[in-house]
Amino acid sequence: MGPTGDKLVTLKRKIAANLSRNVNIRVMYATNKLSKFCSTKDRIPEDQRNNVIYLMRCPGCGEKYVGKTNCCFGKRMDEQGTRPDQPLHQHLSSCEEFNFLIGLNSLPNALSERKMNVNTDSYIYKAVKENTEVIAMADDWLTLAFMEPLLTKKHKATINHGERAMKSLNLF
Repeated sequence: MGPTGDKLVTLKRKIAANLSRNVNIRVMYATNKLSKFCSTKDRIPEDQRNNVIYLMRCPGCGEKYVGKTNCCFGKRMDEQGTRPDQPLHQHLSSCEEFNFLIGLNSLPNALSERKMNVNTDSYIYKAVKENTEVIAMADDWLTLAFMEPLLTKKHKATINHGERAMKSLNLF
């Protein structure tokens, strides 16, 4: 029990001995859990989180895209950056400002006078990974479905307008 517990037991005996009636005195212990003060679990890395809404800014023109996913965020960014049928990949492929930035990276070296060979897909993948952030999380898909069009409107996303989701949910 320790010294504090021993003192309480002694105090309990003295009080019981000095009372005229038989009283049952109980000593109750209360503890504070460590989790009350700080988290005891490891923080999940952002790319391993699921049920998230994310925001991507085009590094060329600054237009925004808001999307949702219930799979791992990192896996979804891999899809957005590598698959030509995905909205972010399509936008970055056709964005003049972004392609101009890629062209700057392929300028010839002053010593070699030879133009460098540039892989546009690797720049698209890198742009998606570096310019996307999680802006909201939820516990279930329905909450995500309601939050996506609201956050699309709040952040003034121009790559996707969230109109399809808004119409299906009858929000606006």
